[in-house]
Amino acid sequence: MKDLIKTIRHSLILFFVIIFYAKVSFAGSAVILLYHKFGNPNSPSTNTPIETFKKQMQYLKTHHYKVIKLSNLCNLIKNHKNIPNDTVAISIDDGYRSTAKAVAILKKYNFPATIFLYTNAYSGWPAFLSWTQIEQIVANPLFDIGNHTASHAKLDELSIKQLDKEIRAAQKRIKKLTGIDASLFAYPYGYYNRNAIQSVKNFGFKCAFSQDIGAVDNRTDPYIIPRIAMTGSNLNMAEFEKKLNIKPLHLADYFPKETVSGNKTIKVTLENPERYSVVKIYISEHGWLQTTYNKKTGTAYAKSGSIGRFRDRIVVKAFNKATNRYAYFTWMVHSLSFK
Repeated sequence: MKDLIKTIRHSLILFFVIIFYAKVSFAGSAVILLYHKFGNPNSPSTNTPIETFKKQMQYLKTHHYKVIKLSNLCNLIKNHKNIPNDTVAISIDDGYRSTAKAVAILKKYNFPATIFLYTNAYSGWPAFLSWTQIEQIVANPLFDIGNHTASHAKLDELSIKQLDKEIRAAQKRIKKLTGIDASLFAYPYGYYNRNAIQSVKNFGFKCAFSQDIGAVDNRTDPYIIPRIAMTGSNLNMAEFEKKLNIKPLHLADYFPKETVSGNKTIKVTLENPERYSVVKIYISEHGWLQTTYNKKTGTAYAKSGSIGRFRDRIVVKAFNKATNRYAYFTWMVHSLSFK
């Protein structure tokens, strides 16, 4: 009898170990593509040529990517559900008039997208969509509207009162003119801090999106979701494919978390360090840094040099030996105390 109980116990342990590793093995990830302007060479840093956009969408179709609504991806993240590999979501910030060109292409492929609007721009400004055009776009269930504040302010420079005013004004106007209660939020310029995140949470948004480079999975923070910018004159199809293959990176710890005043060393600890052969640390003020990585402990550190900017992005890039893919983790830091 004791042997039988022992056998059953061992079988149950083995069963749960198999289930655990099966979940880990099949846990997938997605990338969110970020666009601004289309066919506008006068704005090279935020522009995507129309022909390039067409080629990108054709690539997604030809290679059988699962292009889903951003709201659906948000729900998977919020509920910690598995995300199928080769999943993509599409977002367009600001709502420039050229967005209509992208919408026509997206309709052809039956690909959904979310357009994040900052509402002060829709007062007859010729560079932006009209409210009539916006209403026509969202009449198609492929397309959603998200909140991008009223004036496209740099939210990490605002007080809590100013933050609330920006978000509330945009939400009211979107509701008044389209009848839509926006449930998704995008930080203008991708700038955020803890006050901005808290304000977004207080307004009840389901998810909020940055402009940090990285992929998403069911462990991603739903209020700092990374998106990969698909803009710039140097973006070719090889680079597009490379960005589609980015994977999420999970850190056990990282420093500095919020401010860099007085700190010139960046230190991170990777989860599962045995998976990674190369680790690099980047800070936007100085670029890629000379990085020391201890494969046994998973600890990597780099000296950043003097910090003079108000804000910086820090990126950790690690090469996964098993997948032959780079994984990224990005966060924002500020050189002054939060307001």
